[in-house]
Amino acid sequence: MALVQLTGIEKVYTAGSASVPALRGVDLAIQEGSFVALMGRSGSGKSTLLSILGAMSPPTRGHVIVDDIDVYALAQERRADFRREYLGFVFQQLYLMPYLTAAANVMLPLAATRLPQRQHLGLALTALREVGLDDKADRLPCDLSGGEQQRVAIARALVNRPPIVLADEPTGCLDTETGRGIIDLFIDLKRSGLTVFMVTHDPVSAELADRVLHIQDGVLQ
Repeated sequence: MALVQLTGIEKVYTAGSASVPALRGVDLAIQEGSFVALMGRSGSGKSTLLSILGAMSPPTRGHVIVDDIDVYALAQERRADFRREYLGFVFQQLYLMPYLTAAANVMLPLAATRLPQRQHLGLALTALREVGLDDKADRLPCDLSGGEQQRVAIARALVNRPPIVLADEPTGCLDTETGRGIIDLFIDLKRSGLTVFMVTHDPVSAELADRVLHIQDGVLQ
């Protein structure tokens, strides 16, 4: 059975009296431990689909089932718990705090957990080790390269040990070689059992995924 199942997903935005359809009847099954890439032009519905997958934007119609959980049937507070337990987010805009070290940035998601404070640093260092940056835990973002900053962002996404990583244009601001290193890291995460869903404009990066999807005018091809 698929870890993630989207059924009949539609999303309609309203602007005054006008209705703008963003997604049209999207059905999608994502298997556990797979690496899926989604491609499409600007305005095609990629970001809308990612936000729905990320439990951040309810669909107008349809269901999102993750690990037998009907995500949008959850109360808002419980949905926040779901995001923390199941999802790790990696964005093109990294949102690293410039005045915090790499380790402190990685620890940020742990503030909302019930884990003892003394465990936070150990978990952050483990996550940084997984992305090859445990020797730079005390560095500020300004002292790291663009690729290293992206790896810190990935470590932050991993620190809660979520089964699913959602990545939005993770190589968009990186040179070709550095971007390939990030994709190789996603491949390693997939091999370790994580499920990776990546939105990208880059066909070279997409080709390294297990499965490439295309979306056009809100319709999944």
